[in-house]
Amino acid sequence: MQRKVLSSAIALVIALTLTACGPGFDAPTRNTRQLTDGIDTEIKNGNTDIRIRNLVVVTQPDGSAVLVGSIVNNGTVDDALLRVTIGGVPATITAANITMKQNDVLRFEGDSSNAKAVSEGLNLAAGTNTPVSLFFGAAGAANVNAVVRSADGIYANITK
Repeated sequence: MQRKVLSSAIALVIALTLTACGPGFDAPTRNTRQLTDGIDTEIKNGNTDIRIRNLVVVTQPDGSAVLVGSIVNNGTVDDALLRVTIGGVPATITAANITMKQNDVLRFEGDSSNAKAVSEGLNLAAGTNTPVSLFFGAAGAANVNAVVRSADGIYANITK
């Protein structure tokens, strides 16, 4: 009986080791959290903590590109969004206030949007990725590759 228990225990240990299915808080499958098409990133430097969430680029019929997503200043110092580029082309930023106090949110597009960023003449293909760079006064730059979506479905109301 002990031999069967010992054999079963060894087989279990070997199976868990070879398949890398051992439990733990750092298991790669536990830390996956991509819930949307958009890309997430963060900039943390000293007292700055900028969180960029669900960043997507929506291509328009005239070839322009519109930024969709949110930026949160989670740091203890004020910061400002100074510049945005989409596909290497500077975007025109329209916002009531680009200065972000602690816990302020810039929302690009949607019902509660308070900012807009549009780059002209890109002619991006939906389903591809394009580089997006956001430049902040205190935090510095964030560079990501955002997915490009067409202006239909949930993005049908995104216009320049």
